[in-house]
Amino acid sequence: MKIKILVFAMLINTGLTMASEMFYTSNVYGNCGMCEDRIENTIKELKGVKNAEWNQKNKVLTFSFDNEQTDIYKIHKAIAKAGHDTDIYKARDNSYAKLNACCQYERPRKSGPRIQTYPDDRRVVLNFETDESYNNFLKQQINN
Repeated sequence: MKIKILVFAMLINTGLTMASEMFYTSNVYGNCGMCEDRIENTIKELKGVKNAEWNQKNKVLTFSFDNEQTDIYKIHKAIAKAGHDTDIYKARDNSYAKLNACCQYERPRKSGPRIQTYPDDRRVVLNFETDESYNNFLKQQINN
């Protein structure tokens, strides 16, 4: 009986852990392998980030995280602080200037499409007129 209760408790705990894991895909700007290492390592150091993979060709970062330990804003801020523009935050000019010459990408002038991946693997591509409308959408998704 004790074994059945222990197994049941482990299954419930696993289910609860999985429920808070979020998958996310976002544009992050950079150029080279050094950018890849910097972007991936920056967010892997954050508590709650499970994995990260930046595609140098497409400039797309895919990662998963525990939304009870961190959130999209903290992750995007960390990337911007490292010198890379994201869909949500633009890196400060002084952070961007500290990047090696090979890492200094052409900075985007206008927002591109935002890609949001949901835990149930539905993938939606959304275009927003302003960053404010996108941020409002993100807040609504995080709160749901």
